[in-house]
Amino acid sequence: MTCLLVAVNARYSHSCLAQYAIKKACKEQKIPVMTQQWSINKPLEETREEILAVKPELIAFSCYIWNSQYIISLATMLKEKAPQLTIVLGGPEAEGQARNLLTEYPMIDFVLCGEGEYVFPLFYQAWAKGMDYVQVPGLYYRQQGVIKNNIAAPLLLMDDLPFPYEEENLQDFAHHILYYESSRGCPFTCSYCSSAGQKPRLRSMDFVKEDLKQILHSNARTVKFVDRTFNWPVDRACEIITFLLQHYRPGICFHMEMAPDLLDEKMLALLSTAPKGFLQIEAGIQSTCPAALKAVRRHMDWPKICQAMQYLLQNSQVHLHLDLIAGLPEESYAQFADSFRDVYALGAHHLQLGFLKVLPGSILAQEAQQRGLVYSDVPPYQIIETPSISNAELQKLEWIADILDLYYNSERFYDILAFAIEQYGDSFAFYESFADFTKNRLQKNAQLKVKYEYLYHFLIAIWPQQKETWRYRLAKNWQNTVKSAKIPLFLQYCNDEEKSFPF
Repeated sequence: MTCLLVAVNARYSHSCLAQYAIKKACKEQKIPVMTQQWSINKPLEETREEILAVKPELIAFSCYIWNSQYIISLATMLKEKAPQLTIVLGGPEAEGQARNLLTEYPMIDFVLCGEGEYVFPLFYQAWAKGMDYVQVPGLYYRQQGVIKNNIAAPLLLMDDLPFPYEEENLQDFAHHILYYESSRGCPFTCSYCSSAGQKPRLRSMDFVKEDLKQILHSNARTVKFVDRTFNWPVDRACEIITFLLQHYRPGICFHMEMAPDLLDEKMLALLSTAPKGFLQIEAGIQSTCPAALKAVRRHMDWPKICQAMQYLLQNSQVHLHLDLIAGLPEESYAQFADSFRDVYALGAHHLQLGFLKVLPGSILAQEAQQRGLVYSDVPPYQIIETPSISNAELQKLEWIADILDLYYNSERFYDILAFAIEQYGDSFAFYESFADFTKNRLQKNAQLKVKYEYLYHFLIAIWPQQKETWRYRLAKNWQNTVKSAKIPLFLQYCNDEEKSFPF
């Protein structure tokens, strides 16, 4: 019986940890499975034909908020061409919507809830042998038109899980991100997170170190820990980083999500010894508004965070990535602007402006009606408006997020933006004005020359008397960052007084 595990990633460069982990668990139980990984950018018809070409009898999809709509459409198309197929969904998005999925989509035959390394092999054995599905923990299914669900699956001990990657898999990650987890669960209870309240389970250090040895000897260039809070407990995180530093190899980068106010002196000192490009820290600040933080059950020691971020930026070569969330309950547009100013002033290498997702099953989803939160009922369940911020204001923040990604997060325009914002006097107001200037005209996939042109015209619209200054600064920036490309004509000096300029 041909069983196919299908992963649909958000980008070509991504990979699906769940698929590797389930395949490895199946191999240990001598269950034959095939795998395919695609991207949501691949046309549905092409993906369908690639899947049907291997003539599967059972197809299992890993569902997340970024791919579930694609998978539902794909499952519909597959069943239309091959109605005999058995289709099963798993993953966090399917788990949160299990009963609804079976109610609304007849092409879905089963939904598996729980940790895939445990529940999928049990399901496969029941399916392949025609056994009673009632013996499969975490399974949702139909019986005579009635949706049934079995007892919840138990949580696994992290040390019972095999290392998910085979040696041959590890050589495939030169152009894809390799995901690794040393823990599951989270010690914190942020109400917007699906992991809130899940008791942390830690993989023993001996296992973690053995796993990391294999990764360090692979072709992987970017490794992302998917631990919800990598630096809890702090001593354990320090031990892992110390091990990585002791086994440093050029050309590989490890990305970790850390709670910023858990960064103590010992951790900061350790991070300061990391070679450039080896470590990337993502710290979720989310907001500096006390009312919003209280509403989502999030603690934050802002003075301590500022001190830690400043230390890292001044004393280390760690790449620092900070996160903000717009649309949190109790935070108005003006209050979010203050949060933006606070975090932007830290000077991180990357600043992600994201938007609240009211995830099914989260504490916030249970409180949404009481708090007056209006959000999309389809993935990614993004906030539409709250009593504190309007839909129009959130849309404006989306334009600002686009400009932030196109310019600041490209890491190409730091010097120009720093000089401009220093003159402008307000980082948020600057990006707000720039977003208004470019709205509905500048595309996310705009060519580099077009990005420079929009920035140039925006700057001279604000400071027309400084036209030549901005032309000079942007030309030098192009020369220093693009290097091999010819400087665009609109940045080339025609003034005889500028003959000293080197082109």
